[in-house]
Amino acid sequence: RHQPLQAKEGLSKDLALVLKSARGDPFQKIKQLIGGMIKRLMDQANEEGEQEGWCQKEMEGTKNKRNDQGERTAELSEEIHQLEARRNELRKANRTLTGKLASLEEQLVNV
Repeated sequence: RHQPLQAKEGLSKDLALVLKSARGDPFQKIKQLIGGMIKRLMDQANEEGEQEGWCQKEMEGTKNKRNDQGERTAELSEEIHQLEARRNELRKANRTLTGKLASLEEQLVNV
C-alpha cells in the first residue's frame, strides 16, 4: 500500500510540473510566432527600403545623364548648323573666286 501512495505522489509531482508550465503563459508559443512574423516583416521592409533607395539613386543618375546628353546633343546640333552655314559661305566665296580666276585667265590669254 505504501508504493501506490508513492506512485500517486510521483504522478502528482509530474502533473504539477505540467500544470505549472502550462499555467506560466499559455500564449507563449503564439507570442513567439507573432514576434517572429513581425521580425520577418520588419526585415523585409528594411530590405525593400534599401532597394528603393538604390533604385531612386540609379533613376536620379540616369535622369542626370539623360539631361547631360540632351544638352550635349543641343550643343552639337548648334555647332553643326554653324559649320554648315560657314561651309555655305566658303562655297559661295569659292565660286566667286573661281569666276574671278577664270576672268583673269581670260584676260591673260588676251594680252
